[in-house]
Amino acid sequence: MKTLDAGRLVEQACTQTGLSDFGEETWQDGLERLVDSLRAEARCNELGTAIVEGELTGYLGDRLRIVADRHAHPQRADADVVPPIVIVGQGRTGTTILYDLLAQDPATRVPRTWEVDRPCPPPETATYDTDPRIAEVDATLDGVDLVLPGFRAMHPMGARLAQECVRITAGDFRSMIFPTQYRVPSYARWLLREADMRPAYRWHRVFLQHLQSHHRGERWVLKSPGHIWCLDALLAE
Repeated sequence: MKTLDAGRLVEQACTQTGLSDFGEETWQDGLERLVDSLRAEARCNELGTAIVEGELTGYLGDRLRIVADRHAHPQRADADVVPPIVIVGQGRTGTTILYDLLAQDPATRVPRTWEVDRPCPPPETATYDTDPRIAEVDATLDGVDLVLPGFRAMHPMGARLAQECVRITAGDFRSMIFPTQYRVPSYARWLLREADMRPAYRWHRVFLQHLQSHHRGERWVLKSPGHIWCLDALLAE
């Protein structure tokens, strides 16, 4: 069975995108720690390894594309990100219901699953509700039923639903999404006790500036239980 290798994942992402600039180099430490933990502790079978490899390569590819877009349009770095409403709270306490409720306000801008999963090119207002990436992401999510039967009955998933910030900070490989999905205790300990989360929130800002560049709202509304452990970094950014 093929073993996960951080260097090979990086090479694959560069080959797939034709790009090589990942921006700030903070992502490397998290990726290497995550891959080491996955290899040593996650007990992935062949299918699990393939899923992990595709997911991590996807995060790397999106980072490459967003950085390339920022170089092509440097003015996006000057765009204001109005201090957002951020929902925090322990898991299974109703934060998702509150998030979906606030997302109904037409003035609210939330990062929806399809644009977080397929952020490039940035979404356009004119096609925001008809973008073909919506159907693509919904088709991918249908596969969850095959791998995790019944999961979507517990946690709604859909391309048009608001997505959590852990899926954005994953692009810097400092995110609670990984311990949530995989058995990676050593990575989780590093993340909670040692990791500097400031780079993850710098990346979070870049990601939001990218998404809003052609489709703005009056204010972002964001959500993740993962913010609980790093509120200082979140508030500082």
